[in-house]
Amino acid sequence: LSERLIVFGRFNFNKIEEKQMGYNSSLGRTENQAVLKPNYLYAPKKGNWDNQIFDLMGGVSYLLNRNWSAGAIIKYKNHKAYRTLDPRPDIQLADYKLQMHLAYTLKEHKLFANAGLGSASTTAGIIYVDDSQNAPAYQETFTKYASGYGRVVFNSSYPRYLERERPKTAGIGYSYKNDRSRISLNYSYTKAIKNTYNQDANRKVYFDQKLITYKYRDVKHQTKLSYDYDGKKLDYFLELSYDKQTGDNYSVIDQGQNYQQNKEALTLNTAWLRQEKDRMLWQAELDITYQDSDYTDLLGYTKKEVSALTFKVELGRDIWANTKNKINLSVFAETYLPVEEKLELAKVTSDTSFTDNVIKPDHAYDSTTKMTSGAQLNYTLSLPNKKSLRFFATYKNLAALNHAYQSFAPELNVSSSHFATFGIRLFY
Repeated sequence: LSERLIVFGRFNFNKIEEKQMGYNSSLGRTENQAVLKPNYLYAPKKGNWDNQIFDLMGGVSYLLNRNWSAGAIIKYKNHKAYRTLDPRPDIQLADYKLQMHLAYTLKEHKLFANAGLGSASTTAGIIYVDDSQNAPAYQETFTKYASGYGRVVFNSSYPRYLERERPKTAGIGYSYKNDRSRISLNYSYTKAIKNTYNQDANRKVYFDQKLITYKYRDVKHQTKLSYDYDGKKLDYFLELSYDKQTGDNYSVIDQGQNYQQNKEALTLNTAWLRQEKDRMLWQAELDITYQDSDYTDLLGYTKKEVSALTFKVELGRDIWANTKNKINLSVFAETYLPVEEKLELAKVTSDTSFTDNVIKPDHAYDSTTKMTSGAQLNYTLSLPNKKSLRFFATYKNLAALNHAYQSFAPELNVSSSHFATFGIRLFY
């Protein structure tokens, strides 16, 4: 808005339909995590889900004087999900976050610090059109509760329950910048405790300390060292990051800890870009990640460990461009290589449904060497006032490269999985 004031933001709306998903009546999904957070209701019965997600972010940055600047970012996310088949979860999440930052700049050097608070509340419940289906005799539709990773109990609060977490974040950083390059070192810390609230003696549920049944603590540390080079003909980027995450679940009912998880990841990202005026002649990206993780259920007696290497290569270029139109094509391949894996299970109940249909297939997937390959095509149309409209299409293929999965889930019929995405984006 001026030389001293910058305002920025975004708005996203997603409507997502999921087909035939069971064993999960929460908002958690395993696309970006090997194991869900430990406290959630589920039933084996598969059904279709509808999701609506509103995601807003707005921020401001103001130059106080020659050296000092300050700013703030506000984020809001509303996620509603449900399905229309017994059992019928109906879940709504309201997630707020506020982060403040302060920076000091002296010539080519910049120091900054940030801190933030958040509040995420989940209101959820499960209903049955046919109440008789929620009985032990009907194992497919009987609602159970997973607290940990292998410990399964019945939870009488399934008609309505609440969750709330209030994450706290903090970070510091330093950067050095000259005409062509920038080097920066950042550290961030996040801590959150998610409380689960069940019904009181009168079958009412509300946010009250005495109704907390589980406390899940999640702590994350992230350190990044990055280098940017803006050349006359070639741009270059290099980043080395280290992430460490720990989680532990405390059961108020049992007066003790029943679940632990630890994850560490070391990632190297590097990219090259050759651009001429408004046309990308070529781009290349290489990502390498080593991740080590373990998950321990202390009451269900599950011990899962996975160490793996991931390599990703992407190549792209503008295959046609003029003053208003541009077509870009990129191809990519990602290989997942397990380095070490272990799964230990102790049978503590005659009901092995969760073990057979969740834990073993999950570990079969995580212990198998596999490759994802595909391509993305983008068509960008320039609009007035520096706006642009982009149409894109993506295709991906996921295939197993060995038969390690048969050690844990020999009944699986594994073949290639195919993914196709189409969309429109507006840039302004």
